[in-house]
Amino acid sequence: MQQPKADFFILDTAPLLGYNELKKKILKTMHGNVLSGCVISERGSDAMKDNIALYAFRLYGDTVLRAAYAACGSYQEAEDITQDVFLSLHAKPQEFNDDEHLRAWLLRVTINKCRNLRKSFRVSRTQPLDDIPEQAAPGDDIRSRELRAQIAALPQKYSEVIFLYYYEGYNLREIAEMTGRSENTVSSLLQRGRKKLKMEIEREDAYETQRLQKSS
Repeated sequence: MQQPKADFFILDTAPLLGYNELKKKILKTMHGNVLSGCVISERGSDAMKDNIALYAFRLYGDTVLRAAYAACGSYQEAEDITQDVFLSLHAKPQEFNDDEHLRAWLLRVTINKCRNLRKSFRVSRTQPLDDIPEQAAPGDDIRSRELRAQIAALPQKYSEVIFLYYYEGYNLREIAEMTGRSENTVSSLLQRGRKKLKMEIEREDAYETQRLQKSS
């Protein structure tokens, strides 16, 4: 698989703080009140056969949440979509060849649900920075949160390919298959999305520099 290029991206992969509460909610719904059932990743392939939804959530819950947020631009909507993805899989289990097949399926379903949401009614893609959950990682800073907000604020056609390419490491062919687009279209969207994001970052940096100069 093609490796994502760091470039001006801050590739933060630590779980979002809000994810912990979401995890409890989803696990409680799927597994009753017996949350000890969430330690299924240690059971390997048997866990996938026993309860594919629990297995999938244990491995890729945070990945799906991040993908939903990147595509929707709203953390609340991302939480709703994440619940819907895993609870749907819980209600109608499917079979997968391996973990990579499972991850690709989850991301494809997540993106489609985000698209359907945007078609159903008009949703604002802007969200106050303070409303975005902070990272659990001690070394995280405001720049990581700003970058997540800037990516999420892009039109969905750009934000979803940026997320899949830079954060999940999929190559152009794989993204094309997951999003139903041609490789050329994906490549073009990635280039235009990067350009838009870079311009926004530079604009905000210039504004911050001017503000600091005026206050000094």
